[in-house]
Amino acid sequence: MDESDFTLAGFEIIGLERLGSLPVHQQVESITRVLQNSGFGLIPQSDRSKIIRFFGIENKALVVQLAKRVFADAEDELVWLATEFFQYYFVLPTKYDLLFGFASINDPEKVGPYGRPPNYILSEIGDYTYRPSIPRILIADALVQGGSHELGKSLECTTSFPREIALAGDIVFVDPPIKYDLRLTGLDKGYEWRSLSLLSSRLLIQGVARLLQDESSLCQVEIAKVFPFQFFSVALVGEEQHPFSLLNHFSIRARKGSFAEVLDELLGVSLHLNWSRAKEYTEQLRREESIRYALMQNIRLKQVEDKEQRLVYSLGVLQKRYPSRLEIIEWEVSNLYSNLVRFSPVYLDWKTHLQAYIQGTEQVGYRFANLIGQLDWYLLEENGIASKCDGERIIELLKVDPPSTLTRMRVVIERIVSFLFRHQFPSLSPKRPLASKLQKLSESNAFPPLISIYLDTLRLTGNIGAHEAIGTREDVEAVLPIFLRVVEWFVGRKL
Repeated sequence: MDESDFTLAGFEIIGLERLGSLPVHQQVESITRVLQNSGFGLIPQSDRSKIIRFFGIENKALVVQLAKRVFADAEDELVWLATEFFQYYFVLPTKYDLLFGFASINDPEKVGPYGRPPNYILSEIGDYTYRPSIPRILIADALVQGGSHELGKSLECTTSFPREIALAGDIVFVDPPIKYDLRLTGLDKGYEWRSLSLLSSRLLIQGVARLLQDESSLCQVEIAKVFPFQFFSVALVGEEQHPFSLLNHFSIRARKGSFAEVLDELLGVSLHLNWSRAKEYTEQLRREESIRYALMQNIRLKQVEDKEQRLVYSLGVLQKRYPSRLEIIEWEVSNLYSNLVRFSPVYLDWKTHLQAYIQGTEQVGYRFANLIGQLDWYLLEENGIASKCDGERIIELLKVDPPSTLTRMRVVIERIVSFLFRHQFPSLSPKRPLASKLQKLSESNAFPPLISIYLDTLRLTGNIGAHEAIGTREDVEAVLPIFLRVVEWFVGRKL
């Protein structure tokens, strides 16, 4: 087996808090034994330092029997995917995660029983069986059948959006240059959601001296393009609210031969949102256990933010060395780490919830009060945008009049957009609707792609709050991180 021959892979990352009290190495040993008894063979690794376990299909009849038992309702296509197209399964444990996946060396254009290519089947979101969960589903069933009931049940997953997933997706391996033309466009004004660059931390952080000496090495910096599908909602159980029912699905185009490096980078951004309610949907961990996992995630949060700063620093150094290489500027704006740490409202909401949970201060508004207080209100006031009192008022209104909070945020956003419009188009009349200004600025690439989408979201929700006086506190709390991200971006840019 040669990893550089992989053409397609699917993966799913879940947190160890899902799996019970057994040490992860014992869990992996149990998985190894049961797979060897279910038609799979362990593939020896030449590099003993690798902790990833690869399994090949040895007894196809046994594996087909397993797949047919699990996927009885959709057996043709999913059984073909699990037993014909994919030849290798793998399990990768870390101190935080357990990653399940499968990989193929087959032609990615090959089609299944219903005439659909495997990467289309694998990236399908919405069916009863979530495709990247296939390896975990098979392993869970094999564990139960093999007598490891507790571990098998802890891994069991047959629904479309497994709530405990930290990260999942499909990876197509291509020859460079890496292109990914998938885009999502807003229906009203044409704002686009584009793929992000996954960069080699190994090169940018550890090997930047090589990049400074050899310009040709820059072609190895971008190892993949990632299109993130993020689905986020607040789930209700009885009378309690359980935030962060989140599915992070990444569709990826990666450079051939980058399998291990891509997985390593993705594990770096695999942040768990379910420390307070692991295992079954209605079952919670004890507070002591939950806090332990939350503290582990807090360490990861700091690691991700530190890594993002180091990547930005390295890209800045490279830009000074190669000022004509425009892709370096593009990487700084569009790389996965920067968009996660600096632009993602999901990340910001996750971060505030995590820290409030650890501190035991999750009451209304508290999670965002500190973040609002940390904004540069002096700069905002100096430029006629807003004062610190406006920020404090947003938190007060969140508690007593949520629709007014949406309106107040829209006012601040409109002033930011008007400020940018005056500076970008001094000869044009400023007396035009907010939507028109946003469209004009977006056409001139005045915003990073995500910020453009967030601004239009805030415009629309502000209209709802102003004209229809609707919007619950939960609705506003979902929008508030987007508002904070936009203001952070504005005060952080060079005015």
